[in-house]
Amino acid sequence: MSVSALRARPSSIPVRAAFCRYMSTHLADAHCVPCSKKAIRELGLQRLSEADATAKLSELEPGWALRPQPPAHATASPLPPALHKVYRFRNFATAAAFTQAVGEAADAQGHHPALLLEWGSVAVWWWSHALEGLHENDYIMAARTDRLASTADGRR
Repeated sequence: MSVSALRARPSSIPVRAAFCRYMSTHLADAHCVPCSKKAIRELGLQRLSEADATAKLSELEPGWALRPQPPAHATASPLPPALHKVYRFRNFATAAAFTQAVGEAADAQGHHPALLLEWGSVAVWWWSHALEGLHENDYIMAARTDRLASTADGRR
């Protein structure tokens, strides 16, 4: 179904869900661009404004929110907002398998999230460290994470 066909339908929750699935699938098929300090200088990459980052949430499946990533080490300043979502699983083993799958997908794109694995859940934070904020790459990887979750064993 095309974006224009989805937009032409009367507004309803099922249509919004279909639109979100369409957009997430489209985003999930995109590839991340290099986001190193060198790429930032040479390509002029910039982080998204707060307004753009918030607006782009509509392109993802429900459940994503903008929340600061928990710091991995002591830091004096708060970290910028990141894309955040928690996935629930039947047990630790299925949550761990999902964590591994997200890690492999991240490594393949050279874009890595913060992952918190607990019994029955995995919390994911995407943000672009080199840009100190959000970038299109984060939304691509959030959509890919949803795609992985849709086929993950033990998902609740």
